[in-house]
Amino acid sequence: LSTVGFDWKLAIAGDGEAEYIAQLKNFTQKLGIAARIDWLGWVGAGERLAVFQAADLMVLPSHNENFANVVIESLAAGTPVLVSDHVGLSDYVLEKNMGWVSRTTVESIREKLVEIAASPADRAQISEKCAAQVRADFDPAVLVKRYLEMYQKIQK
Repeated sequence: LSTVGFDWKLAIAGDGEAEYIAQLKNFTQKLGIAARIDWLGWVGAGERLAVFQAADLMVLPSHNENFANVVIESLAAGTPVLVSDHVGLSDYVLEKNMGWVSRTTVESIREKLVEIAASPADRAQISEKCAAQVRADFDPAVLVKRYLEMYQKIQK
């Protein structure tokens, strides 16, 4: 983010070891971007919807995420996502056109962020449709039906 040419604000949700968080905050000071970052700490279930809805984009550049509930939560709130190709839902995001997928390199993430910042119409289009799409795809009745179909195939 310290190298992009557009205006931005970053909210970081979640917690971790105090020493690690302190290192990250120190690093943002060295980069000169600390004033642009809000450290939200742990965000409970009751507060998450508002946090997602206030965002233009949810970014999860993980090196390893088997499913990533946060992706579904963000999309259900109407917020597009940028995820790495190591996030289990990256294929779903691309297939349903509900966001972007990058590699885990700094340059790949930076390129995608620049592309996304230049595409407000794409973000708006995704925001309009993603909540309904996620609710349809992850409706409990739909999921139960899929699991039963898979189980029946295994039985045969």
